[in-house]
Amino acid sequence: NNYTVLTFDDGTKDFYENTFPLLKKYNISAVQYISTKWIGSNGMPSLSHDYTYKIMNWKDIRELSKSPLITIGSHSVSHIRLNEINDENFIKEEIEESKLMIEEKIKKHVKHFSYPKGAYNKKIKEFVNKYGYEIAVSCTQGVNYCDTDRFSLKRYWVNKHTTIIHFWWMNKG
Repeated sequence: NNYTVLTFDDGTKDFYENTFPLLKKYNISAVQYISTKWIGSNGMPSLSHDYTYKIMNWKDIRELSKSPLITIGSHSVSHIRLNEINDENFIKEEIEESKLMIEEKIKKHVKHFSYPKGAYNKKIKEFVNKYGYEIAVSCTQGVNYCDTDRFSLKRYWVNKHTTIIHFWWMNKG
């Protein structure tokens, strides 16, 4: 059996305003990864292009977390490429503090982590495991199998140019 999991990074306001209503309408589950520093901000910087995102506020995130369709995960505190950081205390804060803050705000256990821009290494994976996450997703494209490392799960990037045929092909495994 093949399964598809919809995941969304960054906690953008447009997810709350546009995607969440569609997920509810069609009864589709998804995981939303958020970076806690930017909650309620109009200016979270993109890591890949010159753009800033408007981010959901805690009220929006709490509403999402109450839905049986949405799982909230961490995307670090400040949305930086963690593999470029050498200070282990800073890495710890990025990984652990985001989890603790989300759990405090939504009153649920946070089990999922998404590496900002998919940037990780062995040390980052060890921290994610150490601080109580059960899985972590990367930006490496591909299909996951039973023996895939649960702290380097692959995903496919889907955007407005992805056709249904391309989506089907990606999920063939």
